[in-house]
Amino acid sequence: MYLFVKNCELRNLRPHTIKYYMNELQAFLNSLIEQEIDITALKPYNITEEHIKENVLYMRNYKGIKVVSINTRLRALRAFYNFLFKFKHIPKNPMENIKLLKDRKTVIATFTKVQLNKLFNQPDLRTFTGVRD
Repeated sequence: MYLFVKNCELRNLRPHTIKYYMNELQAFLNSLIEQEIDITALKPYNITEEHIKENVLYMRNYKGIKVVSINTRLRALRAFYNFLFKFKHIPKNPMENIKLLKDRKTVIATFTKVQLNKLFNQPDLRTFTGVRD
């Protein structure tokens, strides 16, 4: 991670961005530990696409982490592994085929025709403020 941080500093990334990367990478490692995966044997080049997919499922199904938060973590992991792959620290990028999760939007209830008619009939059109409104 040291090389990644140095590269971020060389690219003049904001300290907040670097801190975000470090927090998300640490959270990823903590999540692997919670899944009882021995991270002492896992070096960055040993992390596979399957590890990441399992981690996503774990966060979503067992931890109840929202899609937005999972995608935030995936973005940080992508930046880290893109760096490692680009500078040939790892032979294969495990994030290469990992896509962000779709965030399903909730449908917001709209006004009914009755409610709209009631709303539009409220202003008194005989007055200036009524016409304005």
